[in-house]
Formats: sequence, C-alpha cells, structure tokens
Amino acid sequence: MKKETIYEKVTKLIMEKLKKSKVISQKEIETLWKDSCKELGLTESLMKKGCPKNAFLGCLKVNNLELNIKWKDEKIGKNQMYSILALKILEKNGDIYSFKELWREIGNGEKKHNSQMNVVLTFWRANNE
Repeated sequence: MKKETIYEKVTKLIMEKLKKSKVISQKEIETLWKDSCKELGLTESLMKKGCPKNAFLGCLKVNNLELNIKWKDEKIGKNQMYSILALKILEKNGDIYSFKELWREIGNGEKKHNSQMNVVLTFWRANNE
C-alpha cells in the first residue's frame, strides 16, 4: 500500500476535528488547518503552503460536511476551483483516479500539481466510504 502524503494526513486530521463542530468560520477552519499541520510536525514553510489549504477550502464549498460555515470571502481562487472541478469529476465517474490522473482530468495537463489532488481525493474518500 502506498504511503500517505503529509497533506493526506492533514486532511484526515482536520476532518476528524470538524466532526465536532456545527457552526464555524472560515478563519476557524484556517486555524484548524494550521494547528493540524503543527500537530503532525510540518515545517513552517509546509504549514504556509497555500495550494493544499485552499484546495481543502474548495472542497468545503462543495460539501460543507453539514457545517454552517461562515465564509469571509465568497470568491473562489484557482486552487478552490481545481477542487470543485475534481469533485464534480469524482461525483460523475467515481474514485478511479490517481492524484496525477485527476490533475490531468481537470485540464492541467503536465503542469505539476502541488498536493491539491491529494487533499481532494482524501476528502472524497472520507465522505464516500
């Protein structure tokens, strides 16, 4: 079995923490992300990496996990859009993709992904077990 990436672990941990919430703000989600990164021993530079965190926020904009999320910003950035597109593809086709295949499927070709699809697939799998 393939070893989990650090952002897969972060995604699982934050999703466990979110199960205990009902009403939460975007700022609180971002704090939970940072705290989960610290808990798993990520370096400061890995904690600040925006692509995975924003991919997670994009996932929550599609599936809010029955949370009442108070978004501070309704606009959707590119990493959130990658997540939204990927979740739509997974909804249509199921869990048949690797991280790289899903990245190509959303139209990014050979552009290197930055852990966004690790977050998306972990989020998807946790909600579709």
